[in-house]
Amino acid sequence: ELREISERDGGRIGHGGELETSFQLHLRPHLVAGERARDEPFPLPGAFKPELDSFARFPERRRETPTGVMGIASVATAGKGERAMEAAVKKLVALVREYHASEVRDYWHRER
Repeated sequence: ELREISERDGGRIGHGGELETSFQLHLRPHLVAGERARDEPFPLPGAFKPELDSFARFPERRRETPTGVMGIASVATAGKGERAMEAAVKKLVALVREYHASEVRDYWHRER
């Protein structure tokens, strides 16, 4: 769902990027200094061995981009933030309902 909302960052939530800035524009617009927004495309994957890359893709933001930003903040909007927040809430509600409906495990009486 985030891929559908994202215009430039492919649905990824990078530090100060499109979706993170959109969340802030929706939730706390008074804290966003738009004139300070920076566009730093996500670095290409492949800095590590393939089996490790997905776990350690961006270990140090300032080593990966000059400003530490990861994403294209200039296309962020409050509307995208609202849509992304609604999608996140729906997923969280579904997760909580499924978890609540699952069988309660008895950890106290199991064999030790």
